[in-house]
Amino acid sequence: MSTNPIIASPNDEIHIAIELMIKNKIGSISIVDDEGIVGIITKTDLMKVYTDKLKGKWKVSDLMSNDVITVNENHSITHVINTMEDNKIGKIIVIRDNIPVGIITPENISFCLC
Repeated sequence: MSTNPIIASPNDEIHIAIELMIKNKIGSISIVDDEGIVGIITKTDLMKVYTDKLKGKWKVSDLMSNDVITVNENHSITHVINTMEDNKIGKIIVIRDNIPVGIITPENISFCLC
């Protein structure tokens, strides 16, 4: 369990939630008012809202990260974990002959840490 969750108010402007997700490298925020939890907003919720507004305005290349950190499918899990920690990234693409064959996230490797 993650402690000290990032929260927002239902009255906050949407850009506040987006900035909190980016700053904290998280995919959702608990929405809390004076009475307690009232909802959750996720990256998926935000993508749904902005899909129509972005059509025809930007190309993927305008927003993508160019410095892609990858691992080879034959690398050890220790190498993968160290690479993710060293680069402060939450996902890493697995390649074969420079072609993506998978992606590893912390959820995929959490069983190794038991």
